Amino acid sequence: MIPQVADQPRLHHKPAPQHGEFLQGAISNVRSAFPFPKDIHYMIARGGFFSRLSKL
Repeated sequence: MIPQVADQPRLHHKPAPQHGEFLQGAISNVRSAFPFPKDIHYMIARGGFFSRLSKL
């Protein structure tokens, strides 16, 4: 008889993340590695506005 090894979890293997935990962890890692200012959208819009003004 062949043992059903594939049905048993691996030794020292953590379970797969559920319900978006992996994605949430990835987002958290990116945010901590590349901190964005709180007003990033304002800064982008202001840069575009000044760029258009300079072309007048």
